[in-house]
Amino acid sequence: MQPFICIAFSVIVFAVLGNAQAPYQIKSAKIEFISFPGYGIRNTKTLIFTDSGKIQKVIYTMYADTSANSLLSDSFPKTRKDFRILNILVNDSIFSVNLNFMTGTRNSKNDIPELPMDKVVISADTFFNRTCEVHELYGLKTWYWKGIALKSGFSNDNGIFEYATSIDENYIIKEDEFKFPVNVEMKDRMDFIP
Repeated sequence: MQPFICIAFSVIVFAVLGNAQAPYQIKSAKIEFISFPGYGIRNTKTLIFTDSGKIQKVIYTMYADTSANSLLSDSFPKTRKDFRILNILVNDSIFSVNLNFMTGTRNSKNDIPELPMDKVVISADTFFNRTCEVHELYGLKTWYWKGIALKSGFSNDNGIFEYATSIDENYIIKEDEFKFPVNVEMKDRMDFIP
């Protein structure tokens, strides 16, 4: 599978799985994350939610390390150093927007397949001064705090690939926080590369 397709797929999977325990046990917050999916890529993710996660948005910025571009296939656009993806969950819809190309898609939450969630609680741990339940699912360990995934890594201790860097439980939700961006061309599928 091409590296960028893997990255794009991981954005979608983590959008669905990484924060899939809504409703959360906290009304609203803003949480910043950093992740390292490989291929010389570093991601930042901002999760902002209200109504205990029933309404939320996630902004992903993927940074390509140009020194590692020789590792990437020719299909990866080596001239672009960052990619920005916005996912908004409101009511029964999930909107995904490529902010670089201003193209987007809309899916019903019902279109996302239900994955078996036979996760096992393996321990309790503290991360970011918060008591978390550590779950294991599909070879991944995830630290959940109030239903929110704050940290994820491989079960075989091969490293952590995503973790929270800041948590603002007093974040004030803006009036237009979950407004869909203007001038977005809606498509049947997301454009990730030109």
